[in-house]
Amino acid sequence: MGSIYSPTTKPYVSKPQLSTLRGSSPLHRKPMFYLGILLTAGLLGLIVFLIVYFTMSEGRERLSYGKLHIVSRNEWQAKPPTDEGTPLHHPVPYVLMLDTDTTNCSTKLECIPLVRYTQNCHIHNKGWNDIGYSFLLGGDGNVYVGRGWDTEGEFLDGYNNRSIGISFIGTFGTNSPAKKQMNAGKRLIEKGIQLGKISPDFKLLTQQQFSLADF
Repeated sequence: MGSIYSPTTKPYVSKPQLSTLRGSSPLHRKPMFYLGILLTAGLLGLIVFLIVYFTMSEGRERLSYGKLHIVSRNEWQAKPPTDEGTPLHHPVPYVLMLDTDTTNCSTKLECIPLVRYTQNCHIHNKGWNDIGYSFLLGGDGNVYVGRGWDTEGEFLDGYNNRSIGISFIGTFGTNSPAKKQMNAGKRLIEKGIQLGKISPDFKLLTQQQFSLADF
């Protein structure tokens, strides 16, 4: 059987396009290859930086005493006090347990707005220089720093200069706080004694009738 091509017909061969030749040439591939490596390396470097930065920030903002977790003022985005306050002399003979008279919370996402709301009420409604409590206990088991160990609080006349005021976030007229809150309160008081901020033979006063055996 004869060829399908006639003697005078040449087979059609498409001419390579210039762009195809350029793209396949090693001389043109190398710059793009190196650029891709640089972009990838830069992206990975940025990711590593962000991970390290936020991990270190979390470590700076969140202290831990064993199972006691402290949420700093920076972490709950506290407003700065309007004045420095009065230094508290240690060890104090009293610990006052109160509540914020707000809704309850069970996660940090829920608790932080309530702490900020409490600070706003104390500053703008009561005319105080800061949130009144030394510490607040969330239903998430975290301890939120108010005025801390070293500054007098504002929660009960006659006791502000000789007590640490600890407030449960929520309202507990008839019900007791969550177990996580009770445990956090117990550990906080123990830590206060260890630090020399609370007298070992302190007296506990409560706003409501919480069981003293829990502390």
